[in-house]
Amino acid sequence: MDIALDENGKSVSLSVAITREQWQRIRHEQSFYCPICKEKVLLKLGLEKKWHFAHRTDSQCVNGSPLESKEHQNAKQLLYEWLSRYHNYVEQEAQVPSLPLRPDVFFQRFNQYYSFEIQRSAIDPIDFYSRHVTYLNNDIQPLWLGCKSQLRRKSECEFHFSSLDWLLLQTSLTSFPQQAIGYIDVQNKAIIQLSYPIPLAPNNIYAQPKVLHLNEHPFQEKLFLPSDDYHWNKICDHWKKQRHKWRTQTYRQLSRAESYMNEVYRSFLMNLNYFPSLCCFPIPSSIVIRTPPPLWQSWIVFKFLSKYRLHQVFTLDILIEQFLHCVKRNIFDIRPSLFETPHESLIRPFNDYLYCLEHVGFLEQVRPGQYVRRKKISICSDLEELVKEDEKVHNIYSREAFAKIMFRVSN
Repeated sequence: MDIALDENGKSVSLSVAITREQWQRIRHEQSFYCPICKEKVLLKLGLEKKWHFAHRTDSQCVNGSPLESKEHQNAKQLLYEWLSRYHNYVEQEAQVPSLPLRPDVFFQRFNQYYSFEIQRSAIDPIDFYSRHVTYLNNDIQPLWLGCKSQLRRKSECEFHFSSLDWLLLQTSLTSFPQQAIGYIDVQNKAIIQLSYPIPLAPNNIYAQPKVLHLNEHPFQEKLFLPSDDYHWNKICDHWKKQRHKWRTQTYRQLSRAESYMNEVYRSFLMNLNYFPSLCCFPIPSSIVIRTPPPLWQSWIVFKFLSKYRLHQVFTLDILIEQFLHCVKRNIFDIRPSLFETPHESLIRPFNDYLYCLEHVGFLEQVRPGQYVRRKKISICSDLEELVKEDEKVHNIYSREAFAKIMFRVSN
């Protein structure tokens, strides 16, 4: 950490322009203490690593984190300089009264306090949750950013999705209605935002990047909201390519979900490549489900809906409970939510998928949370016919329908 207290309780920062020899002299004359736990800390003045205050090895203080990377340090300084141009009260590693945490950058805008937290590596979810909620409970709006070095791009709009990304995404959902993940790019003095990530594989997502150059904008909350100017044609083109991969891929070693659904398909005289077009919708809110979309959507159609007669009522709650039973059996996989129960975390993605089925005429919602099936399940084992059906469903599933499930806050 860069800041400690002296023997009089006054804040001491290593960012001041003092030489190593001067710090060595000060270190011999007085002791330093952690602002959080009040334990004595050591002033480290090494020649290779950044100067810092360090707890003793047996300390349990939450402020005794490992030495920050250079990227983390530069990111804090970049945010500090950016915010200082527009706001009077901006601090790095501020000691906030009654708060057992020190935000990377703390500032006030009008009557609202904000804390920027920069995360370069994975963190224990319980610790992450505790920090986030502590800020909220103290009327401080937390804003979490990853470091650009952790942003792993696979193509223009396809990215690796890590456990850290999942934590960052969840905080955006609790801060604002829309979904976005932010990364700070120190070299280009910008924040890169991935908007509306759509799951493609357990660790891959489609997302549209947006670059916010800090020297062009003052801080506003809306800067961290995904733009509604998304590129529908790009989404369609990428999804078509991904669907083609699923239809043509060779399965050499089956996962638990693939093995299970392969048996289901075989009972309908199909295989894993010949899922119906109704079982492959891009659902942004389904990021909570690690299992690839064609598998869990096919389960809904073939294992759940097939048990109901035409026009027989079924409920969203029963659908979720039966899916969670498969999760408990390790057939399907969902990401653990920080702020919701497993049942709650599936309400929106399943609601969105049922809306898609309703939009193309397969289902009808008769009451809130209650649906009936209007059509028989269509089965096809001819790839050319399936591709034609894919295009037909795509034409019905319009930009407006996709926008509705993207931009609604809740169901």
